Amino acid sequence: MLVLAGIAALAYPTDQLKALAIPTAVSCFIAAGLQWLVLKAVAEGIALFVDIAYDVRAIVVKINSSDGR
Repeated sequence: MLVLAGIAALAYPTDQLKALAIPTAVSCFIAAGLQWLVLKAVAEGIALFVDIAYDVRAIVVKINSSDGR
């Protein structure tokens, strides 16, 4: 959405806001990139916790099966 807002700011500037069209578009593009990085980091964190939970479950199953239960 931020990329589309930046494109719209460049494509349809009003007479009053022509001076702000380029800075607005650039800031929208930068914000979109930063937001993508944050969401990518959150997704990697979730994947890490899922992998840890899987490994812990595998360890528990291995320990329980070696105890003779």
